[in-house]
Amino acid sequence: MKLYKKEKRTHIQIQQEDKVERIKRIYDDKKIKQVLAVEKTWNKYAMLRLDEGEDAFYIVFNNYLIKGLMRSILNKFESAWKNKRIFRDDFESVFWEKLWRVCQEHSWNDEYYLYEKIKKALECAAYNLIKSKLRTDKRKANHQNVDLVADLEKIDSTFRIEGNVETRLLIDQYCNDVEVSLITTYIESPHLSYRDLGRLHGINHPERVRRILDSAKGKLRKALSQNI
Repeated sequence: MKLYKKEKRTHIQIQQEDKVERIKRIYDDKKIKQVLAVEKTWNKYAMLRLDEGEDAFYIVFNNYLIKGLMRSILNKFESAWKNKRIFRDDFESVFWEKLWRVCQEHSWNDEYYLYEKIKKALECAAYNLIKSKLRTDKRKANHQNVDLVADLEKIDSTFRIEGNVETRLLIDQYCNDVEVSLITTYIESPHLSYRDLGRLHGINHPERVRRILDSAKGKLRKALSQNI
């Protein structure tokens, strides 16, 4: 009787399997399909780029999932900031430039999928645009901070601040990279335990997750109190 030796998985195979397992933990089936479909679109772009150069970007530009993602982020920022004279066209112009850069720099063996990178990159681009605009009107920024104190106190309540663009801007300004990453996931996925949050961000102990979140909240409260 022949014995078949179990095939040893390579580092690349393990990495790719871990990526899939990660998105299965945090996204529903519909979102998982979207994440993987966008990754296939990028693979086509990367292959075509070998022959056509950056003209191959039309594959990304015309992808309905990427357009839908951009549209939803545009809608969110337009709604939050149009009354402060930061308009859709302002965001859209920086979004397309940022998307092109993200696609150029993306790699199939990166830790995160392109879909995930796009969302984060476009929001960061929007925050940078907002910051540059607000620097020209400090009174406007301070007036906004009055309302944000109440929102920050609600982070741990049943009311979530997922759509609060101003609070996201403050998180980006005053928290370090680990705090930004952790508190953003905490806000977006309130059902996750401290242990699950730790697994997603490479933090071994749930108590350390709690301390990092408390530190981030403390920084934000201090920043808000000083600017009111």
